[in-house]
Amino acid sequence: MSDDAPSLGRADAAVIDGWAHCGIRRFRPIEDVLGFLDRVGIDQAVLVQPLGDDDNDYLVDVSATHRDRVRSVGVVAGDRPDRATVLDRLAAAGCSGVRMTAADLISDPVFAAEAAEAGLVIAIHTPDGVSAILPIAGWIGSLGRPVVITHLGMPTLKDGVLGRGAEILAFAEMANVHILFSGFAMAALDPYRALIGLIRDVNTAFGPDRILWGSNYPLADGPEVVRDLQFLRSGPLGLTEEAFAAMTATNARRLWFESPSG
Repeated sequence: MSDDAPSLGRADAAVIDGWAHCGIRRFRPIEDVLGFLDRVGIDQAVLVQPLGDDDNDYLVDVSATHRDRVRSVGVVAGDRPDRATVLDRLAAAGCSGVRMTAADLISDPVFAAEAAEAGLVIAIHTPDGVSAILPIAGWIGSLGRPVVITHLGMPTLKDGVLGRGAEILAFAEMANVHILFSGFAMAALDPYRALIGLIRDVNTAFGPDRILWGSNYPLADGPEVVRDLQFLRSGPLGLTEEAFAAMTATNARRLWFESPSG
C-alpha cells in the first residue's frame, strides 16, 4: 500500500480491528500487520491464526512482544489427544481466544466446553452457513464464555438475493453469542445492497453491544477497510456514534483485551 493510502481521518476515536490474519507460513507477518494498522489509522488489533495450522508459537510471541497493540486468537486441532492441555497453555500464554469450525463443534461439542473452561473466547467459522450449528445452539448458549460467529455467519447470495444467512438470527436469544461484521465482500459487491437487510436485522436482534467489526486483513487491505468502516459509520444502518464506537472498539476491548485470559 502506498504512503498516501486512505486512512480513517478521525480525530480521537479509538478503533480496534477485531479480526486480522497474521502468520509466517500464511498471510502476513507482524511487521506488515502493524504497518497496515498505522497507515489506515487503527489503534489495536486481534490477530488470528490461520485455520489448519495449530502451531501458534509465532502468534503467541508477537502478541507478547506487542502487548500494547495486539491480542491473539489461536487454533487447536480438534483431534489432538492433548487438546485440553494445549488450550490451557494458550490461555496461560496470553491468547484471548481460539478458532473453531462448525465441523469441529458438530463432531465434538466438548471441544467448545474445554475452550470455555480454559477461559478462552470461542470464535466459530461456519463456511457453509450457521445452519450447521443450529442443532447445538442451546449448547453454545450454555457455555458460560463469549462466542463470536465470524464473517456474519458466511451468508450467500443467488442472483443478487439472499440465499442463506437469516438463520443467524436464531442465536440472538443466546446472550453470550456475538457477531463479527467482517468479510462482507466475500458475499456481495460494494455497496453491499443485497446484504443490507440482513445486516440491519442482525444489528436490531443482537444490538450494538454484541457486534464487533474486523478488517479481515490481508484479504481486505487499506482502501477496502476504510470503505467498510465508512459504510458502518454513515451507511444505511443509521448507527449512533455510541453504537459505532461499540462495534469498532468497546466490544473488542472487552472480549479480547480485557477477558480473563487476555
